[in-house]
Amino acid sequence: MTSADRTVARTAIGPDIIVSTVFVGLDLGGDPDKPVLFETEIMESGVASTECRHVRYATWDEAEHGHRQIVREYRAG
Repeated sequence: MTSADRTVARTAIGPDIIVSTVFVGLDLGGDPDKPVLFETEIMESGVASTECRHVRYATWDEAEHGHRQIVREYRAG
């Protein structure tokens, strides 16, 4: 895990916003039938990490799709 590239996608939206989607490697959900293993974090300048928006997904495909949607949303402003 420590040497693997866990990045699904990373997109800078201007100088102050970064959308980062990664494979977390541990289940962030509560349903044993559908583990939640991916997370998108929207990092904005001046916003603490604990206050950032987070979106979670079960699969790589869902994570890629969710990342693209969030990027479109932020670019549309």
